[in-house]
Amino acid sequence: MSTFTETSIREVLDIDEEAYRKNELNVRIKGEAVVPVSPAVQDGKATSSSVDAKIDIAERIIDDYRAQGKDVLYIIGPGTTTMEVKNKFGFDGTLLGVDAVRNGILVKKDASEKHLLEALQEFEGKVAIIVSPIGQPGIHIRKREPADKSGGHQRGG
Repeated sequence: MSTFTETSIREVLDIDEEAYRKNELNVRIKGEAVVPVSPAVQDGKATSSSVDAKIDIAERIIDDYRAQGKDVLYIIGPGTTTMEVKNKFGFDGTLLGVDAVRNGILVKKDASEKHLLEALQEFEGKVAIIVSPIGQPGIHIRKREPADKSGGHQRGG
């Protein structure tokens, strides 16, 4: 557990979610805020923001997928790092949403909580959840409305 004894001024960013759903990243600086910081906590994505690092991470996950066998349900979260994983699987995933993959095949794109729960109930094998921090270092407040209005709700992180 970390104790936050210091503060720092950090940028507050806004992502254009409509563009993000089209796999475009448009970010605007909305202002600045004072946030708690701790030397014991690593800044967001300070160690894995480069394209090469994202490719390396994706290749390691795909190598693990091949080693595990194909009967694995992967639930892959949002972000540019996880999008690289989706690309390595060879399907057109969502940059902002959660996608489910089984046996290397896309089961559900931009899955809602309801879709994920159904996939988990129907599947008795191994399940792997792949997530990574999204955004730049700092504190992130994210609200997410579901793209699929008929499928329950999705929770922001």
